[in-house]
Amino acid sequence: MNKFAAFGVSDEGISRMTFVNPNTDKPYIDKDGKEAWIDVHHFHGPEGRAFDLANERKPINPRPGFTRENSYNIAKMAALTKAWYLVGADGEPIANMPCNETIAAELYENRWVFGQVLVHATAYVNFTPAKLNGS
Repeated sequence: MNKFAAFGVSDEGISRMTFVNPNTDKPYIDKDGKEAWIDVHHFHGPEGRAFDLANERKPINPRPGFTRENSYNIAKMAALTKAWYLVGADGEPIANMPCNETIAAELYENRWVFGQVLVHATAYVNFTPAKLNGS
């Protein structure tokens, strides 16, 4: 057990992010009322650290229009993405879009999507169970 576990902060597990339309600041919702979502591991959690260790010596080929650092972070976030339910602005589910690393990286080339997911995946509050002691 981590000697600092008493702080009650976790970076483990998977967290579901509600996928929000940046033009309305409201979730994308299908015609049945189901919200769009993306499931991710914490960016700095065990899976994120494993990605860093596995890739620390590999050359980074930047994606067109992106810096090496941003390209690395897109690849890392894509590897940490585990599942999704995507819905378009018309309320239709986005079909034929399996959740895998390649398609996730393509999705995250949309900076507004990547920004949402990265913010969610780096917030410890999204991975830490609520405490009952009123804190």
